Amino acid sequence: MNKNEYINGYKQVKSKNGVYFIRELDGRILPYYFDAASNFNEYGLAMVQKNGSFSWINGQLQYLTKDGVWKVLRQGEQLNGWSIITPFQNGSLSKLTSKGPVQKVCFFNTLGMIQKFTSYSNPQISYDTFIRSTDFDQDGIALADDKILFSEGYYISQNDAIIMMKQEGFLKEIYTKIKKKG
Repeated sequence: MNKNEYINGYKQVKSKNGVYFIRELDGRILPYYFDAASNFNEYGLAMVQKNGSFSWINGQLQYLTKDGVWKVLRQGEQLNGWSIITPFQNGSLSKLTSKGPVQKVCFFNTLGMIQKFTSYSNPQISYDTFIRSTDFDQDGIALADDKILFSEGYYISQNDAIIMMKQEGFLKEIYTKIKKKG
């Protein structure tokens, strides 16, 4: 990458004080230095790190707090972010892990919001926070607590999966194969 190149409207500049950005639209230097930062992506967001805290920022220099709220970042203010964030997985979701003795996992979508996952069998039930989770695979599926998550914003419980397997005859097929091996 050419150091004078703008990526998605922003130029990343590294200095002895850290990393900062210049906005292409007006040449404005965004008034905050980070210890590390990615370029702004096609969704208008960049991953940043300051003093061991990670977050996403947008072009208005708002960052995603550990509470899932966008907040204006002020010079000298501590980044109240996450212990771990990932790039968007398979183009759709970023995994966020909170700090502290009881960690929680959330997923952040390309619209700039914490993703809610709605029950496939009961649309009145939804979750946006989990204790543990895998990353989403190339098909957009992850495991979180006792749920199977779909990157589109739905989940099925383990009980839902068993019911579906019974309805499709999958469990019967497994039992038949097990009996043949035994």
